[in-house]
Amino acid sequence: MPHPSDTPVPAANSFADHDIAFYLLVYQDFNRAEWCLANLRRHYPASQVIVQSDGDPDPQYATLADADTTVQYGARLFEYAHGGQIAVRAVETLRTLSQKHVIRIDTDTEVRRRLSRLPDADYYGSRHRLPENWIQGGCIGMSLQAVRRLHASRVFHRPDAADYRNWAGANKHVQANIRARAETHGLVSFDWLLAWGMSMCNIPATDVSEICSRWQTPIPPELDCAFAHPCKHVPVLRAI
Repeated sequence: MPHPSDTPVPAANSFADHDIAFYLLVYQDFNRAEWCLANLRRHYPASQVIVQSDGDPDPQYATLADADTTVQYGARLFEYAHGGQIAVRAVETLRTLSQKHVIRIDTDTEVRRRLSRLPDADYYGSRHRLPENWIQGGCIGMSLQAVRRLHASRVFHRPDAADYRNWAGANKHVQANIRARAETHGLVSFDWLLAWGMSMCNIPATDVSEICSRWQTPIPPELDCAFAHPCKHVPVLRAI
């Protein structure tokens, strides 16, 4: 019995590796990054991948570089004190790409198979009901057009970009989690920051069933999806 990932994609839905790029943020998790990239390369062997170190100088990341994988080292911008700079760096980097789409993934995101097609959407993944324009972190797809709109808007340069009090559409439970992340750990939430920026630019979130991402609870291995987050095959060796 062939594995689902071995099933040929119908020609009408096909897309080439060079139509899609991936953006992988890393910090004190080389082993998970290596695992994630190995899974990704099974299904997207020639797609461009940008591995962005967020303040982690670990030289092991450089070993991940190849003809289609770029490794970049940079300052620690996930800290709340830097406001929206983590997103500024992302859109500054991604706007120069030539691919039609870019997918931002975490190191505990498992690539299980190819997408059956590139979504006809500018901002997509596992969409949450509250707030309506939020795509769950772990696997967030964006069109290059959306990335360039975010860059041109300079929305992430705003001094209140990372202020969780702006996100009035969230329910109280989510709001409490984001506030704790900021006040207890001193970190911003990339997916919340991105959702806010997309809302400010009137770019709607689209749910894509092939992307299964949620908070904390691992995705069962038997679930058929293209991207699954989280998958705790490799232990997390940092606090958050």
